[in-house]
Amino acid sequence: MIKFNIRMDIVDIKNVFGYEKDFKDIEIKKDKIRNYEHKKIKFKSSITSKYEENNFVYGYIFYPKKDYNKKNILTIHPVHEVVPFFEYTVAFYFLKYGYRVSYITLPFHRERMPKDAKSKELFLSNDESEYFFSMRQSVVDLRHFIQFLNDEEDDKEIYSIGFSLGAILLNLLMGVDNRIVKGVSLMGAGNVIRLMGEGIYGLPSRIYYRKQGLNYDTYRNELKNFLNYVNTVKNKGELIESDTIWYLVDPLTYASFNNPRNVLFINGLFDLVMIKKAVYDLWERLGKPKIIWIPSTHYTTPLYFPYILNQSKKFFENKI
Repeated sequence: MIKFNIRMDIVDIKNVFGYEKDFKDIEIKKDKIRNYEHKKIKFKSSITSKYEENNFVYGYIFYPKKDYNKKNILTIHPVHEVVPFFEYTVAFYFLKYGYRVSYITLPFHRERMPKDAKSKELFLSNDESEYFFSMRQSVVDLRHFIQFLNDEEDDKEIYSIGFSLGAILLNLLMGVDNRIVKGVSLMGAGNVIRLMGEGIYGLPSRIYYRKQGLNYDTYRNELKNFLNYVNTVKNKGELIESDTIWYLVDPLTYASFNNPRNVLFINGLFDLVMIKKAVYDLWERLGKPKIIWIPSTHYTTPLYFPYILNQSKKFFENKI
């Protein structure tokens, strides 16, 4: 059995995203936001770091006023989001149609942010083990929270919308967990090494690695190795040994798992962060699901939220 030692944590390659089934140190508080019932849940994460603030999952649920349609939309927020703007936007759109809307705070964000630290330093780190830990903990916590929705809220129909990093995590989550009925990948992609090697968001990382003596040829060789790994996983139908741990937290690795998937892609024609090559890398390996291109950059996406949420609702209701 292949295992990796990450921060004193033992990772079983056969159970990378396993989680505990109980909810340790759970706290539940109820209140109202804009006259909607709202619940806050806090429990211990199944994997912990040296930062105590990050060792708890914070989950939130909005409840419609009436006519609950038995569907819960799990929203997954973008990186560095300091307030839950995306989650509230989704909630206040779908609540009036009878949906519940839920979300968690991702590791090293908001309540989970250690003092005197920045999410970029701890989540999208250039350190391979730190990046692996953050992505892995995100998926583990999302799976654990889905378990709460299943067991404690009796929510069996879980839908999801992920935005940017949240879309990457959604595609990774849907590759390892079949409890998501349908997902909307908003401004997402796979093949993170291509995003870092060719997209504008990866420019600081490219500068960092160049100082370490790496160059474009190094990147192209690593990209080739990763795609070979993805193809081998697909052919074998299971994860295989790798000395490169970030392979295990890229959605492309799991693109051949849990198929066919009910996922809608919504991407920007002028997005230089989630570049088209990386979008197509994942889209093609998922069997070319429906994709909508909007005339947007990555950072002007909120201007299109009314259209995006309308299309998402139609997708969830089998109208597109």
